[in-house]
Amino acid sequence: MRPMPKVISPTETSNVFFFWSGHGGNREGPLWGNEDATQYFGTDRIKNIVSEMNSRNKYRRMMFAIETCYGGKWGEALEGQPDVLVLTAANPYEYSMADVHDKDLGVYLSNAFAAHSATQ
Repeated sequence: MRPMPKVISPTETSNVFFFWSGHGGNREGPLWGNEDATQYFGTDRIKNIVSEMNSRNKYRRMMFAIETCYGGKWGEALEGQPDVLVLTAANPYEYSMADVHDKDLGVYLSNAFAAHSATQ
């Protein structure tokens, strides 16, 4: 049996940090799915989630760090949301750069944005 995801229960005093690393597409930003990651999470979907959290006083401040290609799509979608900051590895019209490749797994483990931002 797979473990259930952890669900947070924020309040009006919570500072929420949201980190997403993976693939992104040029229509709606970050992608998700099983191993193929071919479904858009969706700009409307994330905007609705944050809007609802705001209307229910479920955060004090919220920060998104998105390291996907076209991650800026979420930045555009969340523009104007109160007390929300969005940091992205790529603007809405560009690729981001994968970094740190694991030969055994055959995948990239990080993005150049996160891997090199901490060292600058």
